Amino acid sequence: MLARSLCLVLVLVGITVAQAGSVKGTIKWEGKTPKNALIQMDSDPVCKTAAEGKEMRKETTVVDANGNLANVIVYVSKGLPEGQKFAVKTETVTLDQKGCTYFPHVVAIQLGQKIELRNSDKTTHNVHFQSKLNGDWNLTQSTEGVVPAAQDMKRAEIGTCSFKCDIHSWMESRVAIFEHPFFAVSAADGSFKIDNLPPGTYTLTAWHEKEKPKDIEVTIAAGAAADANFSFGKK
Repeated sequence: MLARSLCLVLVLVGITVAQAGSVKGTIKWEGKTPKNALIQMDSDPVCKTAAEGKEMRKETTVVDANGNLANVIVYVSKGLPEGQKFAVKTETVTLDQKGCTYFPHVVAIQLGQKIELRNSDKTTHNVHFQSKLNGDWNLTQSTEGVVPAAQDMKRAEIGTCSFKCDIHSWMESRVAIFEHPFFAVSAADGSFKIDNLPPGTYTLTAWHEKEKPKDIEVTIAAGAAADANFSFGKK
């Protein structure tokens, strides 16, 4: 299915597999790393047990020992042909509730892409989707298992939508929704990669939930990989 989707994307933009390019890079944090807020999970015995012996903190700014920044969404914000239609990603996005924490903390999806909600905890969670452009809905998961999202996403949106749990107030996952498939979320080592881009010049935007977005212009040659590195924080 993934190969079929890739071929359809390339056909829709009028290029061959050999012509498709990519962009990759690393997100860095400069300067002192802010300390994320502590989380207290004592209100639920299951959550308390999951957190036992751990210092639980929010995942607002996740930086590794080498200064690499996770959970940054990198996407093409300018340069794609206006009105161009792209095949929808075939991979299902899974948002898991595990140890009374959302995994992943940042989710990026394409309009029309399937998203499922997993409860891996032996306790009840209330999945509450809040947004400016895609409405507001919630559903309760009282047992372990997987369910589809209560509603499909209708409009592209970044920075103003999230999943929260009304029962466990510390649980939150930030969401970005795109019309096209050219986006990625930086991994624990700060790395990201966006594949299958038609040759051209694009503006890439890097978004972090607490920082001002950063832009880089990049030119993609046919069949080639370009580099684009971002940094946040203060030197």
